[in-house]
Amino acid sequence: LINSLAQTFTGTQYYMAPERIQGNAYAVQSDIWSLGLTLIEVSQNRPALPPPDQPHLSIFELLDFIVRQPVPEITGSHISDECKNFVAVCLTKDPNYRPTPARMLQHPFILKWEHVHMDLGQWVKEVWGWP
Repeated sequence: LINSLAQTFTGTQYYMAPERIQGNAYAVQSDIWSLGLTLIEVSQNRPALPPPDQPHLSIFELLDFIVRQPVPEITGSHISDECKNFVAVCLTKDPNYRPTPARMLQHPFILKWEHVHMDLGQWVKEVWGWP
């Protein structure tokens, strides 16, 4: 899977990795890019792209923005330095330097939670106020 490639042009444009926009083959590292954008959205309660100061980009402007402009950053005092670094690593523009999923699992942000028990079902019940 790590070395798998696809030539089809699929994906939601807001989460599409720069290399896919440029027509390069899909590799699993493209999903790492999308993970970084998703983490920004979850933490900030808004999509990472388009940027807040340019909310009305056309699809072509958005794709050009992703390829040519600096990557979005995760911000906020509630975000740990490990998380900020994790997202920054996910959003490495050059896919040759963007880590694989296996390498990302060794990141300090992931490792610090390795032995923390979390009951996801209970958490969802609490968040949604379910009995």
